[in-house]
Amino acid sequence: MKYKKLAPIFLIAFLICALFILLIKVSSPATAQTPGLDDLLDVINTIDPEEPSNHLLSFTLPPDSQQINPTDYIRIRFDHYTDVSGPDEVLGTYTGSPSAQIVGTDLYITGITVAPGSEIIFQHIHAVNPQVVILPNLYLVIYVQEDFGGTIIKNYASTVPVMYDPFLDVTATVGNPTAELQISGLAAPYTYVLINDGSVVLGTAYTGLDGYFSRLFTGIPGGTHNMSFYGIDQENRNTSTISVDIDTPEYQRTTLTDQLLSPTLQVDDILITPGEDIYATGSAAPNTTINIFTDSPLRSYTTTASSSGYWSYTISDSSNYSPGDYRLYTMAQTGVGIQSIFSPAIMFTISGTQGAGGTACGDISEGDLNCDSSINLVDFSILMYYWSTDSEAADISLDGVVDLTDFSIMMYYWGS
Repeated sequence: MKYKKLAPIFLIAFLICALFILLIKVSSPATAQTPGLDDLLDVINTIDPEEPSNHLLSFTLPPDSQQINPTDYIRIRFDHYTDVSGPDEVLGTYTGSPSAQIVGTDLYITGITVAPGSEIIFQHIHAVNPQVVILPNLYLVIYVQEDFGGTIIKNYASTVPVMYDPFLDVTATVGNPTAELQISGLAAPYTYVLINDGSVVLGTAYTGLDGYFSRLFTGIPGGTHNMSFYGIDQENRNTSTISVDIDTPEYQRTTLTDQLLSPTLQVDDILITPGEDIYATGSAAPNTTINIFTDSPLRSYTTTASSSGYWSYTISDSSNYSPGDYRLYTMAQTGVGIQSIFSPAIMFTISGTQGAGGTACGDISEGDLNCDSSINLVDFSILMYYWSTDSEAADISLDGVVDLTDFSIMMYYWGS
């Protein structure tokens, strides 16, 4: 009898637990099976604090994702921006009539059908930039959700803007693609990658925190394309340009993967006194090995890029370099043996010992600032570096300042 009396209590407890689990499932949003949007890009015309900005937002719906239906909402969160409005125009491959609504700083777009593999472009979204322009405040988050409240999320992604000024209008043509080309690779985090087909800019990409970029081009002509691409890092330093000829058969997707962009590079001084450190720094794909070279004769050094892509190296044996001009350049290598091409080179000069002219190099009275018996662009570069200073390394006239007098003397002896 005791067990029979307890049975209703167990039944009630079981029903309460089942109801609780059901409520959790109903109230929790379901995320997409394949999160991510291909080629997500936010181009902005200014990142000045509290200034009106103009955004061009584009992405490609991944081929393996669910299509966007007219009843779905594309929700774009401008969390740290204000006065959001637009877009003025929706371009790309879609059907239907787009309708936009602003709620707070969230932009909702509905009423369109976008098939997997199709690109969509939202042009001229207006917003006022954050008061504090730091990376976390610039992020945009994009959701594809089945209802306004976001109970079921079909896809999502986030990005930070790429600045481009003047802001360009973009046109898109709806049509059947004849060929597809996908290019992917690695560079430093938040590197802006420009991709050209011959002399025409085909498109852009942007690396994330992991340094990875990927861009799918659809509707391109079949045939051979002379592709070239390079990156611009956060310090506005360029990588070298990768050039390759690619055949794109019609109605097929051609892929170009594992493209490792070269490191970017700068040095703190181009005129080095023997014994002075040569400090080089730059950016590269995270955790890659950075090989540093100077020539000639050839010398090599090695360091590693950090997880954020930053690298630096100090050459402390400059006293072993003979006076003269040298090149410094780098190359990156991944842990699986993928190598980049060489970076752009930087010229630097090792000066000589104390000489008759009273400078570290020697007699510079005729403008030969690096004492290589030739007055050329290297000497002019040294002069410009020390312009308006009192450095003896470029004070040809010995009047205590590097100015037009020194420039005139150098021009008189130019080419000798």
